[in-house]
Amino acid sequence: MKAAAGEGSAGGYLAHISDTVTATDEKVDQLLDQQATLIAILTRLSEDLRTQSEMLAEILGAATGDPGPSPVAEALIALNDAVRENTEAVAGMADNLAALPAEFADTIAQAIGATPATAPTRE
Repeated sequence: MKAAAGEGSAGGYLAHISDTVTATDEKVDQLLDQQATLIAILTRLSEDLRTQSEMLAEILGAATGDPGPSPVAEALIALNDAVRENTEAVAGMADNLAALPAEFADTIAQAIGATPATAPTRE
């Protein structure tokens, strides 16, 4: 009977080993799937970082290089010159307009035969 008991124990032990191997295989499969997912994510991140590094290198190159002539800069310089000329013209007109009342008074005084010093002034 000992042999039968031994066989029963051996059969139970083999079933236990079989279950353990099956569970271990399933766990290994899960770990392999997780590893594949992690590798895919890390590969994608690496590609994205490489692309971003290339873009940053291009931006740095553009930012540190000689920009050359710029049509916008030239247009702004021309606009600045035109604004300066207009400002000077407006200042000249303001001076001329300030002198007009005295000139009108002198012209009217001469027209009516009065001297400019005696002509009525507007204050």
